[in-house]
Amino acid sequence: QFANMPMTTQSRMQQIDTLANYPMGTKPDSFRLIKKTFKSGEPMKTKIICFIAFVSYTFYLTAGDIYVSPYGNDNAAGTRQSPLQTLEQAIKQAREWRRLQSPETTGGINILLEEGIYPQYKSLFIRPEDSGTTDSPTRITAVPNAHVVLSGGVPVTGWEQGCEDTRIPETLRNKIWVAEAPRMGNKSGKTRRAA
Repeated sequence: QFANMPMTTQSRMQQIDTLANYPMGTKPDSFRLIKKTFKSGEPMKTKIICFIAFVSYTFYLTAGDIYVSPYGNDNAAGTRQSPLQTLEQAIKQAREWRRLQSPETTGGINILLEEGIYPQYKSLFIRPEDSGTTDSPTRITAVPNAHVVLSGGVPVTGWEQGCEDTRIPETLRNKIWVAEAPRMGNKSGKTRRAA
């Protein structure tokens, strides 16, 4: 629409006004700044940059955010101040928003992972409908500048030197380190021979 706008300032302002039909007739300060830019007679390049910034601002303004932190709680609200703990629970919350057609889905859903390691004790099941739509996609991403790891590994602790397995030659038993297999959920972890 912007590329086909007439070149007169008045018609530009009329078309821009149609893009700012916020609920209850509100217009954020960023729109007023853009409106002044269009009136100022600055080069078209500047106007296009401002327009893109404005669209990006309104897009994220309407998106629903679900925050997740390794130190969160899956019974929490999923806000930045009260994040969930697992990606699985965040996907469930996003799924519920879509089922109820909540306002949070209007501009898409952002699942934002805070810094840290997220252990995955079972497969993470994402349904096709969890992706959302072209106009309302679901995005899973780290918060800016955060280093996030989704890990299926489990730390093995309690190593002890030596074993009493009679299948192993006695001269080698003291050269072997042994530890209990860690539990993953309510099951003991399994190991396999390296290729």
